[in-house]
Amino acid sequence: MVPQGEEPVHPAEPSAERGGRSAYSMEDVHREGCSSLWELMLSKENLLVALNRVEVNGGAPGVDGMTTAGLRPWVAVHWPEVRAELDAGIYRPAPVRQVIIPKPGGGERLLGVPRVLDRLVQQAVAQVLVPLFDPEFSGSSFGFRPGRSAHQAVRVARRAVEDGNRWVVEWLHRRMRQIRWKEWKRYAAKRRILRVLGIGERAAREWAASSKGYWRIAGSVVLQRALPDSHWEDLGLRMLKPTWQRLRSA
Repeated sequence: MVPQGEEPVHPAEPSAERGGRSAYSMEDVHREGCSSLWELMLSKENLLVALNRVEVNGGAPGVDGMTTAGLRPWVAVHWPEVRAELDAGIYRPAPVRQVIIPKPGGGERLLGVPRVLDRLVQQAVAQVLVPLFDPEFSGSSFGFRPGRSAHQAVRVARRAVEDGNRWVVEWLHRRMRQIRWKEWKRYAAKRRILRVLGIGERAAREWAASSKGYWRIAGSVVLQRALPDSHWEDLGLRMLKPTWQRLRSA
């Protein structure tokens, strides 16, 4: 492993690693005669494309200290072991390295930096799955998709307002809980707000210090108790489901 130094964190561009052009399409799967998506994902061609993208994207090392420059020689020696773990279903990504980076407009943002090996595996998987599932996504979806960006989403939303639309329908309260959790940012704020929202001291401390992902925490029992439907209704964000059920039974 490469010793971890004090290298500044430069997160990889999401559009390059997560949303870039995929290496394959469904036609490729049939044309190449692959017996499974798993075989296609682990093919030499797909892995080389993924490796090149991870190297180009760069970024800081993860918890093991390995840099993108050290990934290729490491994989040349250790890939059979990684492949065996993948085939056996026992490969596990390492915890991300958590760092705090400054925001351009002031303030700070918590960033999770994965190992470069995990980035390689994730990229290889994405290159096979994105062309299969992305065409089925909603045209109004812009997050982490090829050729789409947050700027485009803002332009679409602005046009919707200019067209006279005044209502926003959010189906997933879990998504809103995720956004709220991200807004609280630091341990002290999370613990204090959880206590105010009725969560016990012990649970508030444990969850405020949790390193679990935002989406996972948003689905936890603790955050569902802290931010129930009534919380959002008090803010004027009413659920569509009860209204739909009433209309359906009328």
